[in-house]
Amino acid sequence: MRGSTFLNFSIGTFLVSCSAVLILTYAEFRGPISLILDHETAERAQRAELIQALAVSASKTLDAHAAFLARSEETSAEVLVDARRTAALVEEVGVMFAARFLQTEGIIDDRTSDRLARDAVKAISAESPRIGLLLDAINVRFQTLK
Repeated sequence: MRGSTFLNFSIGTFLVSCSAVLILTYAEFRGPISLILDHETAERAQRAELIQALAVSASKTLDAHAAFLARSEETSAEVLVDARRTAALVEEVGVMFAARFLQTEGIIDDRTSDRLARDAVKAISAESPRIGLLLDAINVRFQTLK
């Protein structure tokens, strides 16, 4: 029995010694472990800041692109309106000169030619009064030449 008491005492002493070693070494390793943990925490914070900076940059880029597209759409709409107005003016000038040409060739009568020319001058004057005045002067001059 004495041997078993000695064995129990030895095991108990061993466990106490191991506990003491663990407690003492924890104090020694706690510094390096906390440095490693602090470094990982700092890296995570840097990653989070980088992701936030990228998100802000992407947001600004998308906002700038959206503003550009809006301006581009507005400009395109304005160009389209101007192109349609120009096409209408060119069409009316073409009608006026075609009517006068067809009149001189004897294909249409004078009244029809005068009506087409007057209507064309009115339509042009509604869009561009100065061009309308010029074409009216041309039309009047043509009528006096008959």
